[in-house]
Amino acid sequence: MSATFRLSDYQIRIGNEDIIERHLHGILSADPENAENQEKAQKALDELFKEMRVRFGTIIKTDNVSFLLGAGASLPVGGVSLTNVPKPIEKALIDKAKDEQKGKEAPAWIDLFYTIASALSRKDFSFDARSQLFQSTAEEDIPAIGVNLEAYLSQLHTWHAGMLDGTETLKLTGGSELSIVKSDLARLIKRSLAP
Repeated sequence: MSATFRLSDYQIRIGNEDIIERHLHGILSADPENAENQEKAQKALDELFKEMRVRFGTIIKTDNVSFLLGAGASLPVGGVSLTNVPKPIEKALIDKAKDEQKGKEAPAWIDLFYTIASALSRKDFSFDARSQLFQSTAEEDIPAIGVNLEAYLSQLHTWHAGMLDGTETLKLTGGSELSIVKSDLARLIKRSLAP
């Protein structure tokens, strides 16, 4: 066995009980670094995994079972976190804005996107700066905009819903003044939902 087996590397919890800890603690408690104990623990873990596959397979085949998974459940397998603006979504918005720009100034909706992101994150973002960053830097090295995307979109919808018929501009005051044109807000919402 090349690597040292550690209980902390594995966990199956049913209720408050850690099943792996219960099954393997006795093997490793006396001398966790002992090669023989390591081998016994690995064999016991393999058997436990086989048993768990059978148990979970039986549960999954049951007709009246539902699984409720919380936010972040897909992250370990490559899911995208919405705690920040996901970079692939931002990149898609930048690309869409560039298609619309065609040598002219940037579309108002993308400027609004960065103005709102700046106000919510208390950092300074702009279309030009972020566009250049995406062109010159590997995507994994670009810092994400620290704004929860779900909260951001919810705020956009709240503002849009609050603009009554005939209201074309929404002015927000606070730390700084923000003026939002209804048509730009509508385009931002549309492009954010389907970049």
